[in-house]
Amino acid sequence: MFRVQAACGTLVLVALAWSSTASACGDKFLAPGRGPGLSAVNKPPHKIAVLIYGDESSDAVSALSSPDYQKTLKMVGYKVVHCRGTDDCQRELRERKFDVILADAKDAKSAREQSGSSVVPVLLKASKEEVKAAKAAYGHAFDAAGGGVRLLPVINRAANSAPSPR
Repeated sequence: MFRVQAACGTLVLVALAWSSTASACGDKFLAPGRGPGLSAVNKPPHKIAVLIYGDESSDAVSALSSPDYQKTLKMVGYKVVHCRGTDDCQRELRERKFDVILADAKDAKSAREQSGSSVVPVLLKASKEEVKAAKAAYGHAFDAAGGGVRLLPVINRAANSAPSPR
């Protein structure tokens, strides 16, 4: 009797273990822990050079400099450069090429005039109308209150729609 129970128990455990492995194409996305990670989903085809442009006293720029954003941008593999103030930002734009410039909404116009890169105005706790107006003017906009993960698709879209850097 014990042998029959042990055999049935073993058979049930094997069946459960076997059924949890994904074998079909999309099954790996449905099985917990088997899907792609954040960095794999948002990984760009090439390393995107990003400049965080603006004065550090700006709330939007300081939000982008927070550990949450830095960790997310580093995990995906972006080449991120911070500039400190107007003179430093102008020097960075003269010396390097950037795919995307994340600029405070106040500085976005001057960043676009100084570079041939795609500029994403960054707002903080903005209304829907403000974000909509920034998107109309620049093609992209980001509210930094949304968190680091929401920034990744914005950067990828901006890099893909950007004119080639100078």
